[in-house]
Amino acid sequence: MRTFVHRLISIVCLLSLAAPVFAADDFKVTVQVDASGFPIFSLYVTVTDAAGKPVTGLTKDNFTVTEDGQAVVIDSFAGIGDPRPVDIVFVFDVTGSMQDKIDGVKATCVKFADQLKSSGRDYRLGLVTFLDRVDATYASDGSLTADAQEFKGWISGLSADGGDDDPEVALDALVRATQMNFRATAQRIFILITDAPPHHRDDASGFSDLTIDSTIAVLQSANATVYVVGPDLGGMPGFGLRAGNEYDRLATERGGKFYDIERNSDFTGLINDIGTVIASQYRLTYHTRRPAPDGTLRGINVDVKREGLSGGGAVVVLEPHLLNIQSNVLIGLVMLVALGGAAAAPLLLRKRPSLAPAGAFAPPVQPPVAPPVQARPTPPIAPMPPPPVTSTTTCWQCSKPVRAGARFCANCRAAQPPAASPVVAAAPTACPQCGQALKPGAKFCNRCGRRI
Repeated sequence: MRTFVHRLISIVCLLSLAAPVFAADDFKVTVQVDASGFPIFSLYVTVTDAAGKPVTGLTKDNFTVTEDGQAVVIDSFAGIGDPRPVDIVFVFDVTGSMQDKIDGVKATCVKFADQLKSSGRDYRLGLVTFLDRVDATYASDGSLTADAQEFKGWISGLSADGGDDDPEVALDALVRATQMNFRATAQRIFILITDAPPHHRDDASGFSDLTIDSTIAVLQSANATVYVVGPDLGGMPGFGLRAGNEYDRLATERGGKFYDIERNSDFTGLINDIGTVIASQYRLTYHTRRPAPDGTLRGINVDVKREGLSGGGAVVVLEPHLLNIQSNVLIGLVMLVALGGAAAAPLLLRKRPSLAPAGAFAPPVQPPVAPPVQARPTPPIAPMPPPPVTSTTTCWQCSKPVRAGARFCANCRAAQPPAASPVVAAAPTACPQCGQALKPGAKFCNRCGRRI
């Protein structure tokens, strides 16, 4: 029980930091976690010295990984130069003030790709552009390219347009980047480049329905690491008062790094620095100590030691699965209490009869009387139609009635002549009495008055 309490306290302490933390040691250690292969966690670890330069040449034996304070076994290890896939999407602001940044990425993107290739990274590059709307996705089908020259062609085709430094839909562009066609085993990295603050759901502009929190949640579900080259929102009127530097928070909580675009005149140097960080990462994988998906927080620590130097980094991971009681006693107790409350609710909500005072007469409770059943009215019966009238004639021999069309008389059995077709007499053209010519359809003679 004491071990469980200690573990719970350690997780709460880590949660209060709400971001990766670093020990003030010889090495600075940054940890990014990919939980898409749960129950296997993939850790991408960057180790830099006091001067900020990557520490190379580390081996598996230089790393120690703990989860919730308990050591875990490192299943696989990939050092600098070992092949492993990485999918990188540049999320680019293309408003009018960004032309020099477009030129900078165009000038350095091939070097950026060559740096990844020389470090053994199997890279793919993608591009999403935005203004007050998400402008375009390269390629149009959401695929990424392994050809640095093709990527340079995408950048060369960009031209800055629109206003300067107004809020743009940077958050929506990041969410669009999560919808691209990534490789299943590749590390996912987004590089956001903008000189403007982001549109928000709460800025009443109608350009975006996102918040910084909802965007971080989407990026976490996509297992995306985010680097931001952007303005310091903490120093911008109206933005720092609302949320501080949201871009810094976005990069920190997604395991990346924030670069102030206004304080760094060497933009190409920033892109090269990001490429160096990505190229010098180590990858470690391990099986979680709690393989049942319980949706709980897991505190992960990575310690690095070499030749008397050391450092460590920690990160809190929220494993995104449904709750169950297989791997966490506290979760099990909470669920049992909830289930018990649900079972007892009908009993507690049932209406109980009030108690009458002593000696008072309580009238008997009459059972409810069902409303009388209304008889369904009988629909009226339609009258039968009269039998059809059959025309008759008389027999030529015995003068008895004979049914029309009959070939023999039913009385004397004499054969009957066939019925003649009715002949319609032609209308007369002259009066039969005086011979006066008649008009077509005339009913009386105009000369003698005879009825026609």
